[in-house]
Amino acid sequence: SREFKDIFVRSSSFNMVMVAWNQSGAPESASKVQSLFDRLSELSVRDEAQKSRGPDSGSYSALIASLARSDPQKAEDTYLEWKHQSMLGNLEFKLRWRTFQLIVADIYESQLPDRAERAERWIQFALEDNCFVDARTFNRVISAWCQRRTIEGVQAAERVLRLLQDHNESLARRSTRPTVLSYLPIVQCWAKLGN
Repeated sequence: SREFKDIFVRSSSFNMVMVAWNQSGAPESASKVQSLFDRLSELSVRDEAQKSRGPDSGSYSALIASLARSDPQKAEDTYLEWKHQSMLGNLEFKLRWRTFQLIVADIYESQLPDRAERAERWIQFALEDNCFVDARTFNRVISAWCQRRTIEGVQAAERVLRLLQDHNESLARRSTRPTVLSYLPIVQCWAKLGN
């Protein structure tokens, strides 16, 4: 990693490489993305005159998406830090719905004991930011809660179903309409619990 003092590298160049690492699915992809993000941050600290050199919304999106698989808590912390920096006026805050969808899917497919809570928090983040969330993403969270096979779990799934119904009413899009997979896990869970 030689320094080229007169060459200006934009954050979009770093972002493309970070996204490529994410899409590779390689075991080391999260650490590679983190290293690239850190390097981009270092460049922005050393080069105050060229603000566009530092991390932008694409950089944060790539980092958060990679961390969701390997370190979900750090993904949440990074998201909240990015949001905080945006409120201070330091960064643009714009996380696309597709990124939320991928984060929830990664958390759902993990075997984390708190995956339902984590996935639901990401839906809450999306809704707070007026971001579109499709029914499939809500359904994953409903399913994760129902897989607990507890009264508290199925009640939480019902809460998420109500969020989906409210979200659908506000958007009235076909992809936000509750499906049979929104209701079935709840019905099955209540039946297994004897209610």
